[in-house]
Amino acid sequence: EAEEEEGTLQTNGPSSSIQYKPLPTSHSGSGSGSGGGARAREVGVHCDSSGDEEEDGAAGGSGGNLDVGARLDAEFERIGIGAFQYMAVCVLGLGNASDAVEVMAISYILPQLDISDYEKGVLAAAMFVGMLLGGVVAGLLSDRIGRRPVFIASLFINGVFGLASAVAPDVATLVVFRTCAGVGIGGSVPCVFTLIVEYLPVKGRGFYITLVTWWWMIGSVVCAGLAWVIMGVLKLNWPWFAATASVPALLGMILTFFLLPESPRYLCMQGRYADTAYVFHTIAWWNCSNCSLSHTGSEFRQLSSPHLGYLGSNSGHQLQQRTTHKWSARCGQGLKGVWVTILQLVHPSLLRTTFFTTVIWFTISFGWYGLLLWFPSLLEHSGFSLGLYEDTFLVAASNLPGNIISSLLMDRIGRRWTLASSMGIAGGVGILLAFADHPAYVVTLVCVFNGVSVGGWNALDCLSTESFPTSLRTSAMGMLAAFGRVGSMSAQFVNGALISTSIALLLFCTSGTMLVGCVAALLLPNETANMHLQDSVATTTATTTVATTPNTAT
Repeated sequence: EAEEEEGTLQTNGPSSSIQYKPLPTSHSGSGSGSGGGARAREVGVHCDSSGDEEEDGAAGGSGGNLDVGARLDAEFERIGIGAFQYMAVCVLGLGNASDAVEVMAISYILPQLDISDYEKGVLAAAMFVGMLLGGVVAGLLSDRIGRRPVFIASLFINGVFGLASAVAPDVATLVVFRTCAGVGIGGSVPCVFTLIVEYLPVKGRGFYITLVTWWWMIGSVVCAGLAWVIMGVLKLNWPWFAATASVPALLGMILTFFLLPESPRYLCMQGRYADTAYVFHTIAWWNCSNCSLSHTGSEFRQLSSPHLGYLGSNSGHQLQQRTTHKWSARCGQGLKGVWVTILQLVHPSLLRTTFFTTVIWFTISFGWYGLLLWFPSLLEHSGFSLGLYEDTFLVAASNLPGNIISSLLMDRIGRRWTLASSMGIAGGVGILLAFADHPAYVVTLVCVFNGVSVGGWNALDCLSTESFPTSLRTSAMGMLAAFGRVGSMSAQFVNGALISTSIALLLFCTSGTMLVGCVAALLLPNETANMHLQDSVATTTATTTVATTPNTAT
């Protein structure tokens, strides 16, 4: 039995004490080993790295031609879901909640400012402009220099400029600080969902992605609570509230730095196979998994694929060069090839996915933001008014049932049907809302609209991250989020022109865009539930229908 196992994992600690010791093989030697083996020893993953040329041939003959993504998914299946994924959901969720706090904070700060309506409008729009820029730039960079450093930098920018807003000497400076904070908010969105997707096995992936989205609701409730305590109960000025609102982002940055590793899927795509093995060992230690990890650093280094580039017998030297690059050098490389990335997003194998997900992001952002941000005006029109804090708590409470139901349905009926049904029902509710003439009906229908739309948002986050290959995943998320910002900003102009002339027409516009998004969801080419993640554009067409069960490709 011992001879059949490939090795044993000893988990005595989270770092250097994690050891994977392969059983001796017939061609084990006493050579110094390759760069991959040396790197593995440096990080505490002990592997047999001698006999490189023989091992390379063996790998090519036995399993070198297997899909790399299937091998990665197999590792996650062996390790399973445990403490690491729970921790990652909380840390990444905190990053998502920090975005919600900063976005919602401006709605409490604006009433406290003694400035003109025009200046308030500029201040409110500044953050959305920053979010648009941040999403695009961070998405492109994180596919080139890594998800983790971009996520940390985004949280840092969000927290620092959110804190700086508290000491802004004038409105112009405050606009600049809020724009920069928006860059951090927009930059974290692609990284949050890409990281959680790439930390999970196929089975149950939709449920845990949905748990991360729950934290937006938590952030909005926390923001309302902070505003109520600081400015409502303690009667402090808004700078105290702005400073406190920056704490979640800074705390998320610290926790990410110390707890979260880089995505193993990203590391593998970059040829950093020893680091990939180390991350798997770290995840196994967190999960207290005694599984036998079949792909150590040297074995990952042997994997080959036309789109990855085979490292060959000199892989040790090349791998050592890759892993010793400074972050600044990788950042410089990340600024190149942007146009190539954009062209890959419209590759024939991805064109339909890119087009319809873009339409969905625009329409759901237009419809949801268009209605929710004008909710107080709708209540006022119906003769029913809520206080500032009660309004936020009511909307946040309506998110809860939508989050629960969507998390249960995501892996059962699939992302596409969850998204299409959510947007279709929301569109129908918007039409009913146009004919509501009683305050109770208005409040009830708006809450139903919000709860149903949240399910659509959750499904869209899953679909967007799973539909694109690893090499483009955060770039695609950044681009899609940018189109979403354009939709939300467009809704403000359209609704601002209609709110004083025809509430019914405003609601018909909202419903119409949601129904267009419903149709676009039905036209998406692939259902991503229980599907293995793809790692490059070259394999997307050939493997889009792979695996309705986790072990199909293995």
